[in-house]
Amino acid sequence: MTDKPLTGRKVFAITAGAFAVIIGVNLFMAFQAVGTFPGLEVKNSYVASQNFDADRKAQLALGWEVAAEASDGTVRLTITGRDGVPVEPASLTATLGRATSTRADQSPAFRFDGRAMVAPAKLDRGNWNLRLTAVAADGTEFRQRIVLNVKRPGPPRCALPPRPARAARPPRRSRRTASRPQTPSCCRCRTSTAPAASRASSAPCWRCPASSPPG
Repeated sequence: MTDKPLTGRKVFAITAGAFAVIIGVNLFMAFQAVGTFPGLEVKNSYVASQNFDADRKAQLALGWEVAAEASDGTVRLTITGRDGVPVEPASLTATLGRATSTRADQSPAFRFDGRAMVAPAKLDRGNWNLRLTAVAADGTEFRQRIVLNVKRPGPPRCALPPRPARAARPPRRSRRTASRPQTPSCCRCRTSTAPAASRASSAPCWRCPASSPPG
């Protein structure tokens, strides 16, 4: 069996095949990225920029505070005015979806329950974006994007019995207040005369220079 020589055609075929695979993968990823998230915010950015400052000033004049939360398959959107009273907008449209894909986009149907706008929605765990457009009673539009963080529900907590009450401990005896035997000391040099316990506490010891050492 003889080995076939590596010719120029084989090298060209190997190189062309490698580049074809790389270009094919890049084109597939690019089409998938554009198809799932086009990144389009407005159709004409120049026209939108002409009224941006005026729209922003009118929206801030409303004084609305917006907060949203998701739990138990329900999205709750709270809109409050300057006085802290819940606000029911004249109309509300919203898009709820992921930040990097449009496949899971949904349009929840909000309704006002007297305190907040609620809508049913099936959300997996992770970050979601709620893009809403509300219209006030005077016709002012209010636009805002709210990030929802849906967490995985944890396991149910076990009901543990209460701990039994501990018995009262007797008070500890302080070392400082404990009575200690008084050690007799010399009346002149105040050194301890513990070895000579039989002597009187006022007797001078042999260490004191004023007294003579014991004979």
